[in-house]
Amino acid sequence: MFRIIAGMSSIEPGLLWAIATFVMLAVVTALIAIPLLNAVLVRSGFDRNGRACRRLRPLWCDLTAAVPEIVLLPDDSHRSEPMQRLYRMTVEIQDALLHLRPYEPEPSGEPSMADYARRIAHAARAKTSGEPPRTRGGAPASAVQALGVDDRAAGLRDLLRLAKAWPKEGIKV
Repeated sequence: MFRIIAGMSSIEPGLLWAIATFVMLAVVTALIAIPLLNAVLVRSGFDRNGRACRRLRPLWCDLTAAVPEIVLLPDDSHRSEPMQRLYRMTVEIQDALLHLRPYEPEPSGEPSMADYARRIAHAARAKTSGEPPRTRGGAPASAVQALGVDDRAAGLRDLLRLAKAWPKEGIKV
């Protein structure tokens, strides 16, 4: 290789073509393999959005069962796109949390995500059993600040923390 670059005659006359062919094949292989690997990860659900959907699914199932009126109409056009599913799940979970606020009991002690998850589970059970919403001075009871008000990434992180603290056995609706 160095002899060819220095302008000397090559020991192997086809060495330059072999090196160029190898480099071209390596580049083409990389250009094909990276998108293919990404597609396999998305299809199998092991990409970032797919993992987040799996972690949110128990929380989403329980909350949409407790507040079925917030579920968006089925749209199968984006069924296989994890980003669309994740966005839809976060919107529905946040809507359910807003609907369940009036049913939440008073916070007990220091506010934590586990305490918030217990209060939301209690609110979901109260709503599905037909209990009237709790009121304070004529206004609905307010809970913890809305999760991730303006920042979607922070809202998703908060929802994932809530899903981690969510009771593993569900809320038995």
